[in-house]
Amino acid sequence: MVIGLALSAAPSAGQMPVREVSGELEELTRWARTVVADGRPEQLGLRFAPILSNWRQAGRTAQSRQLLSHWTRLVPGASGAWLQLGDLLGELQEFPEAIEVYSKGIEAATASDGLGAERNQATPVLVDLHLGLAMASWELGDVATAERSFELVLDNAPSQFALLQWTRFLAWQGRAVEALEVLGRLPKQLRDRGDVVLLEAKVCAASIKASDTAGSSQGACDAQAALASFQRAVELLPDHAEAHYGLARSYLRVGERDRAAAAMSRYRQLLTEDLEATLRPRTPDGVLPRN
Repeated sequence: MVIGLALSAAPSAGQMPVREVSGELEELTRWARTVVADGRPEQLGLRFAPILSNWRQAGRTAQSRQLLSHWTRLVPGASGAWLQLGDLLGELQEFPEAIEVYSKGIEAATASDGLGAERNQATPVLVDLHLGLAMASWELGDVATAERSFELVLDNAPSQFALLQWTRFLAWQGRAVEALEVLGRLPKQLRDRGDVVLLEAKVCAASIKASDTAGSSQGACDAQAALASFQRAVELLPDHAEAHYGLARSYLRVGERDRAAAAMSRYRQLLTEDLEATLRPRTPDGVLPRN
């Protein structure tokens, strides 16, 4: 049918013609310049926010990046725009660029809020900028900057997401006892989530390993606690290969070789399935084809 052909040929929001996308950006940029020249820079956020939300959902990452870049150039003090741009660059794994953007956003937020560098209180946007800086710095191995930024976040009523990232940072550094203390302060509803249960199991296992290396029997966890944590993780995440691997190692530690072998077999099966899914050809839109 003609209607069907027309619908199938219509470009998605993420595949709009270059000329149309370019024209839309030019129109928005002209409007933004006029508004800023009229002394109404706050209007940019009101108009750009829903547009950026729609573009991000539609996969129009390049256009979102250009619009946010225009916004920060026109209004250097728009800390919220710097935050969004930094988050987008982080998602693209362009961490050096993200760090530069988060740093400029922090300067803008600090200047607009009148906060001195020695003060700990900060607005939510400034806290999120520091969290973004912490995450990007961690990705590049800049532990000192990451820890300083995390500490500022922790001083300002951190979100549950921030606490989880801090826990992962502590675990990554081998600070298992501190990581378990942070996990213990999380709400039970969050601690019962599969990924958090697995994180706690991994931290517990790391604590045991560190105690063994140090020749100490006074670790933050014992073998039975680690085993129970991995069993719970497998219950919640039955198709998570890493959970089964941890379970196999925990069974070995308590001498249950048959169960360890079964868990390791499941781990290898899941790895094979993941590899096959990765290598399987896909259609141009990324969807796996039917057999």
